[in-house]
Amino acid sequence: MKDNEKKSQDTAAQTKSCECKCKFCCAVKSFFANKANRLKAYVLVAVAAVVALCLCFGCCTSCSKKTASIAIVDINAIVANSKQVMALKNDQVAKSQELATWLQEAEKAVEAEKDAAKKEALLKQYSAEFAAKRDENNQYYNRQLQILDANITQLIINEARKQGYNVVLAKSNVVYGENDITADVVKLVK
Repeated sequence: MKDNEKKSQDTAAQTKSCECKCKFCCAVKSFFANKANRLKAYVLVAVAAVVALCLCFGCCTSCSKKTASIAIVDINAIVANSKQVMALKNDQVAKSQELATWLQEAEKAVEAEKDAAKKEALLKQYSAEFAAKRDENNQYYNRQLQILDANITQLIINEARKQGYNVVLAKSNVVYGENDITADVVKLVK
């Protein structure tokens, strides 16, 4: 009985020394003030951690049975073998040559003009036209590249799914990989 009275006095003393006067806070402080209660709390936390680890291990072992099958693909090789990409590059070269020819003709027209004011006006006009044509070509080229990129990406996804892979990594980002599906995708690229 003396032990219980002493514990009650210790708890009451510690509750009185609680600075914030919050009942919950004081109760928690008084609970942890008792050495036996602290030990119980530590044991409870340790048991909870072990249970959590066991649950995680159980999940991980069941997940490991469904391992991710990973393939690699050489994007540069696919792009290099794409007839659509080559056609787009050829089209871009042709448009660049047309623009260069137009620019030469514009320069000749500016040089042929004798009046300085008209020459300056022609130069501004041709500069604006050149910038507009160049920007239009670049925008067209970028839109077409985005479309081709989406098509190639979809081909890679479809081939990976067909072969049962659920992850595909770019070969340039992988040090080593056995499951290379590049040749299969190159066959599909038009």
